[in-house]
Amino acid sequence: MAITHFWVEDGCIGFGMSKTNCPEVFKLDEELNLATVKKDINYAAFESKIKQATMGCLVEFIKYEDS
Repeated sequence: MAITHFWVEDGCIGFGMSKTNCPEVFKLDEELNLATVKKDINYAAFESKIKQATMGCLVEFIKYEDS
């Protein structure tokens, strides 16, 4: 199934697993201490890595919807 939408919810602790698992899509805002999603990326090319980042999130604040 294809990812239709994904996000980082409020409460992210900035552990960095999203960036470790998928640096093409996620970045760590060290000032705010949270993960953010990069803009202007072809996310479809990284679906499996986005799912891996979601599963690797220790606090389960990376979410996605698929079709």
